[in-house]
Amino acid sequence: MSYIFRPYRHSDKKNCARIIASTWRFDMYFPGTKNTDVLNAFVVDWFRLHSDYTDTAVREDGDDKDTCAAFLFAEIKSAGLPGLCRAVQKKLLIFFFYLRIFVLWLFGFYGKRAPVRKAFREYRAVQKKLFKGVMYDAEILCLFVDEKVQKRGLAKSLLMRFFQWADKRDLKSFVLATDTDCNYKFYDRGGFTRLKEMSGCLGVPQAAYGKSRIFLYGIYSEGNA
Repeated sequence: MSYIFRPYRHSDKKNCARIIASTWRFDMYFPGTKNTDVLNAFVVDWFRLHSDYTDTAVREDGDDKDTCAAFLFAEIKSAGLPGLCRAVQKKLLIFFFYLRIFVLWLFGFYGKRAPVRKAFREYRAVQKKLFKGVMYDAEILCLFVDEKVQKRGLAKSLLMRFFQWADKRDLKSFVLATDTDCNYKFYDRGGFTRLKEMSGCLGVPQAAYGKSRIFLYGIYSEGNA
């Protein structure tokens, strides 16, 4: 089976949401969810809106041709006037996104409102604590590979393509957050340094997994491309 790489398209959202669902089982922890596909699609949209770089590996042949099998999204810390303009544009898009999400939350599309609100607040608190005092040029927001096609080098290819793109823009330092629900050892083997570690998890309410750990990894790209 062969793959081609291209930027994320709106038509990829369904498959990206499916890939996320197999790792982050939101439906198990949000009682009363009317449509778990909507919940997973929310996560994909959240990553996309914050991203300045997207890349997907899609099948080039077979019955699943042009189906997304893996994807990487990243956010760049831009400086100067172009960076400021991009930041303002992003904030406007995110504002309207959260407005839509608020309406769906209000009508219970994500399940009972109190657990969802609590989970979101906990997630934001964890993110703030995890990244406090850490300096970097870009954050890899997500790197997911369909469990059916793992161990075929897709994650490594996506990372190398991103480093090549970043090198042309003189971006050198990168971070990413992951947890014990994910294949975090991939980053240990891939030259990343574990910068921080704390209890909790990224994909579900913090109370769900008492023994889970969150990791913040970093890597300095000097000739990685």
